[in-house]
Amino acid sequence: MGNRLSTRIFISTRPKNQNEDLRRLIENEGAQLLEMPTIDLQPVVLGEKETALFRQLDQFSWIVFTSPSGIHFFFHFLKAITGSYHMPASVKIAVVGKKTEQLLPEYGHESTLTNPGNTGAELAVEMKKAINASDRLLFPEGSLARGIVAEALSAVAPCTSLLVYQNNMPEVIDQEILQEIILNHYDAIILTSPSGFINLIHALPADFDQKQLRLICIGTTTEAEVRSNGLIPLATAVMSNAQGIVQTILEVYQPVIKH
Repeated sequence: MGNRLSTRIFISTRPKNQNEDLRRLIENEGAQLLEMPTIDLQPVVLGEKETALFRQLDQFSWIVFTSPSGIHFFFHFLKAITGSYHMPASVKIAVVGKKTEQLLPEYGHESTLTNPGNTGAELAVEMKKAINASDRLLFPEGSLARGIVAEALSAVAPCTSLLVYQNNMPEVIDQEILQEIILNHYDAIILTSPSGFINLIHALPADFDQKQLRLICIGTTTEAEVRSNGLIPLATAVMSNAQGIVQTILEVYQPVIKH
């Protein structure tokens, strides 16, 4: 156990139940992690067309997962509709990043293709090498998915988006932690998506000086949203997993030893 972040306090805006690894790594460095989700993930209400897709998966060559939540909600619906997690043997699975790939065995599946990095753009590059015009691709996604992979691959093969979850503003924001932000009793707020940042701003009082916020962004898309609101983040983590976040935090806060 280290103490490179001793006494520091970080606030995660990640959705509920997505902070286990991050908490462990941050606490291992002597810091405290407070959880104040600014995004609430909920399953959508499927229509007849979407429900039918789950019974006709054999029409697709690939199912492409661009987020852990896409995996969870897709298999939630698959079991509810078909009675099991089984999929046709002809369907291959592509996943963005090793961390997301690790969720598949929970549902009895393995990835056929996983990009070595953690971004959708990297996954699109790898998939272009593996698909052709005869393939059909299915993308289980959330309501705020940017569709980067599907957009990049649609010129090669037909791509179908399947909305399986909504990104909502939580009904309740932890007011105690919000007050800690208002009183400046923290070191940095961790943002994982543009919507997480937007919802944070909405939760703060209208007269709050946003420029005093200390923000660490996950990914350039989140950073762009922050900057479009006139704020400059402390840093941006390129890798979206817990290790990448903590490494970026250490780069910002680890004391520089002078010789």
